[in-house]
Amino acid sequence: MPTYPELPTGVGFCLYIRRALIDAIGSFDPAFCLGYGEENDFCLRAAAAGYRNVLCEDAFVLHLGGSSFGGKRADLAERNIVVLLERHPGYLDLVHGYIAADPLRPLRELAASEQRVHDGPPHGILHLLHGHGG
Repeated sequence: MPTYPELPTGVGFCLYIRRALIDAIGSFDPAFCLGYGEENDFCLRAAAAGYRNVLCEDAFVLHLGGSSFGGKRADLAERNIVVLLERHPGYLDLVHGYIAADPLRPLRELAASEQRVHDGPPHGILHLLHGHGG
């Protein structure tokens, strides 16, 4: 049974967003240009409005990180983190605190143990959050 643990922010490649939320806080801010940071800003605005960002731990979505933006990835990320931190100065502390608390550890351990008990070749279960060991 899913528990939908809370996250500080969603991950942009796969977000389920209710229309009521967009109606309440608006959509992605075009100040972020293309890619990187706009989902974080959106999720932080949602949290400030009383909504929750949660993980759907019974779903898996494959994402080949960074392939959408090619060589522009680093420039976009660098530009947009400046905008994000201007708007949300506590963002990095929020994310670092979440990583330190590691509330998703039990889910990672469960996924690893489930993978070990299967006979035959493993069923590639992998869950990554922002490259911080999630």
